[in-house]
Amino acid sequence: MEKTDLQLMLRTYVINPSVFSILLGIAAWEAATSGFHLIDPMFLPAPTQIGVTFVNLAQGQLGTHVALSLFRISSGFLLAMAVGVPLGILSFYEKWRKVIMSYVQMIQPIPPIVYLPILILWLGMGEESKIVVVVSAAVFPIIINTASAVRNVRKDYSKVAKMLGAKKRQIIQKVVFPSILPEIFTGFRVGWAVAWKTLIAAEMIAASAGLGIMTIQARWLYRADQVFVVAALIAVIGIVSDRAFIKLEGRLMPWRKGVVIQ
Repeated sequence: MEKTDLQLMLRTYVINPSVFSILLGIAAWEAATSGFHLIDPMFLPAPTQIGVTFVNLAQGQLGTHVALSLFRISSGFLLAMAVGVPLGILSFYEKWRKVIMSYVQMIQPIPPIVYLPILILWLGMGEESKIVVVVSAAVFPIIINTASAVRNVRKDYSKVAKMLGAKKRQIIQKVVFPSILPEIFTGFRVGWAVAWKTLIAAEMIAASAGLGIMTIQARWLYRADQVFVVAALIAVIGIVSDRAFIKLEGRLMPWRKGVVIQ
């Protein structure tokens, strides 16, 4: 390894304050639990114990639970996108905006998990009820951000493009759409985060498989280490998903690479 590579690695993983503080916290946690035995591992297991539990779960059915949760969130979120973006764009027209936003303002304050009992009554305990809960959680941030985007498009941009000879289709493709895309992606990121948390809660209540029900099963067995494993997985999936949206946003909107909120 060259000296410059070593220096870069040290700056990234050792000297970096965020990484260093996390490693320091884990070390203190390990010392308090398995080193000095200050805390009962039944209530707060050591990081090494959590790591062993993760390996054991990974050799079992953990992959199935993760895959099922990802299937539910992905299916519901795609449906939310298909519904939310057109409704948000439609709200550009004043009459449609009043109708759409009246429903949004009435329904959005209700936590999506509240719908689960009635959805189970209508759709049963299968995947449909969980997917619809995901849709109800993700669709409103998408609608609101899309509606805000289309109403905030600067009219002078369209006028300048028209003066330069651009046709209506070209104005929509080259001016309007690039202008609204950043706020739409913000709605995607917020909607995904809300939907992911809602799905985990729904799985705790009405699921036989998934990350949510794993935490309930761990509670029944007094397995705090398993709860920490599932919580860490939920956090990692959320972080990776958000980073994926950021990367996709940067790829689709290269002119915004310097201003994307990280």
